Amino acid sequence: MTATPAANVPANPALTQLKDIHLPEQVGLWPLAPGYYLLIALMVLALLAVFLRYRRRQARLAACQQAKHLLVGLDMTSADYAQRVNTLLKRAALSYLPRAQVAALDDAAWLSLLSQSLDQAQRQEISALLGNRFSPRALTPQQAASLKSLAVRILEQLPTAMANVPSREAKSC
Repeated sequence: MTATPAANVPANPALTQLKDIHLPEQVGLWPLAPGYYLLIALMVLALLAVFLRYRRRQARLAACQQAKHLLVGLDMTSADYAQRVNTLLKRAALSYLPRAQVAALDDAAWLSLLSQSLDQAQRQEISALLGNRFSPRALTPQQAASLKSLAVRILEQLPTAMANVPSREAKSC
C-alpha cells in the first residue's frame, strides 16, 4: 500500500505560520466599575444613618433608663417613698419638656400628664398613690409595689408620651 493522502499533500504555507491560540487574561476585580463605587457609597451612607439614628435613640432614652435604674434603688419601706417616686418622675419629665412647663404643673395637671399612657383604673390608682406623697405614713408594701410598677410603666412610655404634649419648645423624641 501506498502512503496516506495527507502525507502526499503539500502543506499550506499559511497554515504553518499559525501559532497556538492564546486565551485572554482573566478580567481582574480592580478597578471596579463606577456603579460599584456608587453602591458602596450608598451602603456606607445607609450604615452611617442607622448608626446615627441608634445613637440619637439611645441619647433620647438615657434619662428614662437612668430614672428606672434609680427607681429600683429606692427604699420601698420609707415613709417618703411616694414623694421620691414623684420627684424621680418629675426629673425624668424635665428631660423631655422645658423646665418652665413641667415646674409649673400643679397636682391635677401633673397627674394628667403622667397618666397619658395609663388606662382609667391605673389613672385612679396612680392619683391615689401619689396623693399619699405628703402623708406621714408609709405606703403598704402592696401600695409601694403597685406605685413602682406604675412608675416603671410611665417611665417606659415617657419619651413617646411627652412627644404628644403640646409645647413650643418641647424636645423632639
